[in-house]
Amino acid sequence: RNQDKMVDMEEFKLMLRTPEIKAILTECQIDIIPEEAEDIFLVLFQRREPVSWAEFNCGLKLLTRYNNQASSKDIMLLEGQVVKLDRYLAPCSRIEIIDHMRSRAYLLQE
Repeated sequence: RNQDKMVDMEEFKLMLRTPEIKAILTECQIDIIPEEAEDIFLVLFQRREPVSWAEFNCGLKLLTRYNNQASSKDIMLLEGQVVKLDRYLAPCSRIEIIDHMRSRAYLLQE
């Protein structure tokens, strides 16, 4: 929509309502309906603020990886619950946080 190379939640919702973009997402096996856009954005990026195009692209790649057996929303909500449970059960040391970040970065690179 604008040329700032950032994607915010409203732009994401608009994308999902655009037939050309919806067709591309369907071709990539990304199954998101516009009504789920806000939930997916929040779980995927952990914030409401705009994300860079590169970060958005990595998020979409993550959705395609898990989309064969469950909806994108199912996977993202499950991941969010696992992270919350992990934080509740074992307070993380700085080393554990760094390990988690490295693991997440590795997954996004695949």
